[in-house]
Amino acid sequence: MVSLISWLTRQDAEESAFQCSDDVYDMKIIGDSIICGLRNGTVEIWNKRTLKKECSLEEQHGSVQVDANDQIVVGVSSDSTVCVWNRSSGSLSGN
Repeated sequence: MVSLISWLTRQDAEESAFQCSDDVYDMKIIGDSIICGLRNGTVEIWNKRTLKKECSLEEQHGSVQVDANDQIVVGVSSDSTVCVWNRSSGSLSGN
């Protein structure tokens, strides 16, 4: 049996964390994605398994709350802007 101390090494801790480009204001886990709304107006999408950033969506100003499904990501920022992005292309819907 592996003890907890030997199982959770420093390397394990580093491989189970990632750092966004600014403070996280809101976060959702949808499927294999971690979607982070940041205080600087950016939405970052990270792969839950690899912890690699898949894309940054940068159309808003102020802290962003997020929600998503398989097709879209929605960001609502403190400047009252609502943006809807296509998840597969990263472009604003309607563009």
